[in-house]
Amino acid sequence: MAAVDLPPGLGLVGSSRHAFRARPGPRRLAGVALLSTSVLCVLAWYFASRQPWRLRSGWYAVMPMVFVAVAGVGYAVRRAQVWLDRGGVRWGWGGLSIRVEPERLREIQIYADGLALAIGRGAPWFLARRDWADFGALVRDARRAGFPLVEHAGRAPWRARLQAYGGVLDGLMVVAMLGACGLVLAAAG
Repeated sequence: MAAVDLPPGLGLVGSSRHAFRARPGPRRLAGVALLSTSVLCVLAWYFASRQPWRLRSGWYAVMPMVFVAVAGVGYAVRRAQVWLDRGGVRWGWGGLSIRVEPERLREIQIYADGLALAIGRGAPWFLARRDWADFGALVRDARRAGFPLVEHAGRAPWRARLQAYGGVLDGLMVVAMLGACGLVLAAAG
């Protein structure tokens, strides 16, 4: 039996009790986008291989991979998690994550529609309420972590909200699915 004489969260990086995930709807959209673009990619290749003499047969071979790649990136981003504790902020997938040490985190700005993490001199990293499930617990963990906090009553400024990627990412996945459908129809015709 061993005893560890450390206060909770100090000295043990990544000891957050809670991992925050994307909301279920966007995670499902990412899975559907990856599956559908993969199936449509195979169909486009099949139709293109039946008529290799066509003028744009190379286009029909390469573009489906682009759509699958876009959907794959969206799937990976939507499966990533955020941990926030005294050891800093981590974003990633379990053992494979990016960590911001507590010394680099200047302050956390809390808005009604998200959190802005000021790191170094660059633009703050904005975690939008609409992108993360259980956002209230994320705010509680930010308060509990002991970082300098600045609470604002209203919504985040437009510049901070531009840092949120959720709407753009969902739009890219829908465009990838529609583009793959259009490509299959063009390859079949």
